[in-house]
Amino acid sequence: MQKHRLILILALMIFLVSGWTVFTGAEDGELIGSLTIDMSDPVRRMDSDFIPVNRIAEHINYELDWELKDDQVEGYLGDLFFSADDYFIHQDRLYLPVDLFTPEFGLNIEQRGNRYFIFAYQKQRRVAEIKVDLKTNTDTVAGDEPLAVSVLLLNNTGELVEVNFRSGLKYDLVLTRFGREQWRLSDGRAYTQAIISEELEDRDYLLFTNLIQPELRRGQYELTAEINTTDEIRKSEPITITIQ
Repeated sequence: MQKHRLILILALMIFLVSGWTVFTGAEDGELIGSLTIDMSDPVRRMDSDFIPVNRIAEHINYELDWELKDDQVEGYLGDLFFSADDYFIHQDRLYLPVDLFTPEFGLNIEQRGNRYFIFAYQKQRRVAEIKVDLKTNTDTVAGDEPLAVSVLLLNNTGELVEVNFRSGLKYDLVLTRFGREQWRLSDGRAYTQAIISEELEDRDYLLFTNLIQPELRRGQYELTAEINTTDEIRKSEPITITIQ
């Protein structure tokens, strides 16, 4: 039984880490064009990591406006501002490093064989917050089976923060049905009452995992995670769990 519990927790942690890696990164972009690479271009032969911005702009119908300022090139590709101190100008055409064009910039340009593939990304405004996310290994579980649960506390504020837990009960799990609490992980358990502090760098996180097996009747329940900090109780979005 102990080995089974360990396998469940390890599998859930692998799933969670991969899932939250996707959460902290950019979503897939929309392909808006592909362009054949001119292998005879002298700049192309000089350095394969530079792309002709003029051709890219014409191909995807974006306006290009740029100028030189103090050994740097600055400009706009559509409404996307760029600045680079590494560039080429050849026959009045501007060449910029391909790694400048990333999802964070709003475009991503990939070289595949003898073509460029151009992806557009919807830039999303980052919400500065301390976020609580909840995941489980399944949304349907038999009454005699454990449910693997993980809770992620993510620092998304852009700065170092100190999280103060009001006691040894850093997090709690709650199952409700029809708006009424039916089960709570901390019920009947003892915890130290001392305040516990944790420092989190920007984008750093704390991960809590547990196996729960509530003795409840069959039906649908809402599972919520609570992080017990001194300033407030931070709650996750609920997950619907079916007990069979």
